[in-house]
Amino acid sequence: MGEMRIIGKKAALLSHDVVGEESKIVWRRDHPEEVERAAEAFRRYMLEGWIAFAERDGRKTQIFTFDPDLDEIVIAPIMLGG
Repeated sequence: MGEMRIIGKKAALLSHDVVGEESKIVWRRDHPEEVERAAEAFRRYMLEGWIAFAERDGRKTQIFTFDPDLDEIVIAPIMLGG
């Protein structure tokens, strides 16, 4: 099972489970419709300028494409300083 956590004030960009300022999308790898729903959400957040991270080989790294084999993906808006 994979999980995508969306963190930030606009976590509800799409309709999915929202708790506070975090929402989650989960998918079972053997359910294509769930994988496609998560992939579409990932694409929509990337088009809105958000960034995504996942752990690969024991290191957190930025990712640019959805990989349903990842256990966890974290998506967050780019923070602007001022």
